[in-house]
Amino acid sequence: MHVHIALIDTTRARLLCHLSVLQQGQNATPMIGSTPQVVVSLCQLILEVQEMSKTMVQGVYFEKPGRGNTEQTLQIAKTRAKELGMRTILVATTSGATGVRAAEEFRGFNVVVVTHSTGFKQPNVQELTEEHRRAIEAAGAKILTCQHALGGVGRAVRKKLGTYQLEEIIAYTLRVLGEGMKVVCEVAMMAADAGLVRTGEPVIAIAGTGRGADTAVVLRPANAQAFFDMRIVEILCKPRLDLPKGKMV
Repeated sequence: MHVHIALIDTTRARLLCHLSVLQQGQNATPMIGSTPQVVVSLCQLILEVQEMSKTMVQGVYFEKPGRGNTEQTLQIAKTRAKELGMRTILVATTSGATGVRAAEEFRGFNVVVVTHSTGFKQPNVQELTEEHRRAIEAAGAKILTCQHALGGVGRAVRKKLGTYQLEEIIAYTLRVLGEGMKVVCEVAMMAADAGLVRTGEPVIAIAGTGRGADTAVVLRPANAQAFFDMRIVEILCKPRLDLPKGKMV
């Protein structure tokens, strides 16, 4: 960061020098012999400043969604976490297999593993296995089980009356970017509502399509009641979504 600022300061000084020359109608240096050359130099400097203001982040698009991308997703997320100096990692899990791998991979980080709510699959059933629960906790990660931010009472209305409510409409909207993108937003709200992450402070969130992990993002969490304050800062990886068969661009 200090190098970046120093480069900007140096470029700004050069730019101001040339501006002064233009104002005085003089040449910048013996190397630059006319006002047009000074203008060209100014344009080059402006372009340098514009380039330095950009943040280049590599994004990976998997050919297929699913658990086959889990290991690469975790590595991509870990690499970016280290680059940004981030310590909080959110990961969605069902049986706990992905949660165990994430907890092991991110030992020493503040890892929050978010499960399905109890009863999601069938009454009184928690899909996180006890074996995986013990392994996650042994690796030092926290486990969060609570109501889904995008599928609570509204889902009961849909099941009972056959009509979709607002939170599930939001869920389907987020799925245009992939199932994992919907889930990273959802677990971020759940963790924020549980007080396990701070709103507005960036974290890395990891989720997948069905089972495993295939999506990782840097995001700023928000409480469910402040959903529109959430920000996806960077998309690190996700599945590439093809058009349905028969559809043309």
